[in-house]
Amino acid sequence: MKYCIIILLFGFSLFSFSQEQNIIKKLKSAIKKANKAERLALMDSLSNYISYETKFDNDSIIRATIEYAKELDSLKHYYTLNISEDERSSLIKKNILTHLVRNNSDSLLFIAKQNLILAKSLNNIEAIANAEIGLGTAYNVKSNSGGALRLYFEALKKFEKVNNKDKIALSFMAIANAYRKMEDFKNSIEFYSKGLRLKESINKKDRIYYSILINQSNVALSFKNYQLCFKNSKITKEFFKNDKYLSSMIETNTGFYYNELFKEPDVEKRIKKLGVKEKKQLLDSSLHYYSSGLKKANKANDVRRKSYAYFGLGENAFLNNNYKKAIDFYNKSIPISKSINNLDLLKRSYNGIYLSFLALEDHPNALINYQKLIATKSEIESEENKKILIEQKLVYEHEKELEQIREKNKKRRELLIYSSLGILIFLIIIFFYQRKRRAITRLLVKDEFASKIINTQEEERSRIAKELHDSIGQSLLILKRAVSQKNENNISELKIINNVINEVRTISHDLHPFQFKKLGLVKSLEDMMDAFQKNSDVFYSYEIDDITGVLSSEKELFIFRMLQECFVNVEKHASATACKLTVKNSKKGIKFQIKDNGKGFDLSQKQNGIGLKNLKERAFYINAYFNIKSAKNKGTIITIKIRK
Repeated sequence: MKYCIIILLFGFSLFSFSQEQNIIKKLKSAIKKANKAERLALMDSLSNYISYETKFDNDSIIRATIEYAKELDSLKHYYTLNISEDERSSLIKKNILTHLVRNNSDSLLFIAKQNLILAKSLNNIEAIANAEIGLGTAYNVKSNSGGALRLYFEALKKFEKVNNKDKIALSFMAIANAYRKMEDFKNSIEFYSKGLRLKESINKKDRIYYSILINQSNVALSFKNYQLCFKNSKITKEFFKNDKYLSSMIETNTGFYYNELFKEPDVEKRIKKLGVKEKKQLLDSSLHYYSSGLKKANKANDVRRKSYAYFGLGENAFLNNNYKKAIDFYNKSIPISKSINNLDLLKRSYNGIYLSFLALEDHPNALINYQKLIATKSEIESEENKKILIEQKLVYEHEKELEQIREKNKKRRELLIYSSLGILIFLIIIFFYQRKRRAITRLLVKDEFASKIINTQEEERSRIAKELHDSIGQSLLILKRAVSQKNENNISELKIINNVINEVRTISHDLHPFQFKKLGLVKSLEDMMDAFQKNSDVFYSYEIDDITGVLSSEKELFIFRMLQECFVNVEKHASATACKLTVKNSKKGIKFQIKDNGKGFDLSQKQNGIGLKNLKERAFYINAYFNIKSAKNKGTIITIKIRK
């Protein structure tokens, strides 16, 4: 009687083609005669045939198959029942195990791993590839897309080896799904396209082909290719019109595409390509498809799709500025989202309600829903952390079940793991140690380079200054004496020679201040300011803290040269009437600032002079902060900061 009830459930699927009816009749007849394990395999074959070879709904058949599996000691039946190798092979080859528990992620992972072990024991390449697809699916459900991808590629190699083009196309779709979950949309669209091209090349547009089109639309949306989204929706809607689950999904997806298109900044330009006259038509279309999707979801009792339909209707109402209606739809989505633990949709629903109350200026209710939104976000973060712990728990439980099988390799694997971790930790320590050493070396080299530059420059300046003083200066004195002795009335000539002698002395002093080491930076700056004041129409002033001994002699000389360059620029280019030097000593470091009231310049324009470049390079050599603030007719402020 029990088996008769199961057989009657299959009668809900009626097909228009005689060939399909004959296949189904044969499978039903075989189910009546088969023993326990083979009966379950045949039932699964029937549900797979309806799913992948026809356009019709297979929901009742799948439910009957699952119920029968539960009757046979649930899912562990396959590993404890005393059945023949042929029967076991039949089950594994069809990959029935992972098919049965696709809605239970924990059981799916356990069964998929067992399935792969048994498939390998059969030494059947297609059975192993099927099991790898099943385990990859389990990993993908558990958000281990990297592990799923590795298994999918392994399965693909095997299917290519036996030239099973249907399974190759299925592998392409599985790989694309994994990439999509990893948000690698470029690779995802590439593998979806490969699957479609392969199916078209063998002229087989079956359920897999149209399933690829559905998934391709979701990726196309990330590239804002709405034309492809709507095109695929139209094609797949026709094929799956008798599948209440997928038709509901296609309808709600289409509504989502219209909502997203409505929100695009260049929507007016986009809708012309789609033949839509008015922007409002998008929301009307969205409302139509979401409403249709909701009806079909209710009919199929698909709670997941109902939650998305209610959310979509809420978003549609929000975009239509009907905020009260939007709140109503969002609130209908929330309990369903909670029941299926869809935290992402729950978060989006709370956000929609929050924004709707804000638009209505109902701030108390907006605050309440904002708090719920924050709580949901925290829960999502917590769930992400839990996934790692759950995966570790599943691995532990799986290892416990397979203890006898893996005992021989346990110690070796543990040793490998701990050795790898040890090596990894060691390499990390070495990496950070070497990076720190390189950083220290770079600083030392930088300081050494700066020091060498300083010494080299000062040596060269000193040599030139000495040549000017000892050679040219002495020659000028001899020339002056000779002119004076020759004719004492040549006053103008003597005056010119005196000016040249003074200029040579000034240049010599500027090149190398002979008293710098003796006087130090503070006194040298004061003398320099006094000298500029004496020989210039600009009013120079200074306010200098005592920084004697704070900086190294090399850095002091660099700072002196930089400030000297700045004052020369004031004289040459600023057209200023006043200029002030400020030196402040603080705990963090020393700040040098030169401020003039000259004509300034536009910092956004390219500066062709080398003076500014030299100042920046000098600051870089001594790890100093260098900044210029200037604007036309607003003067210039130059700031140099150096740490102690």
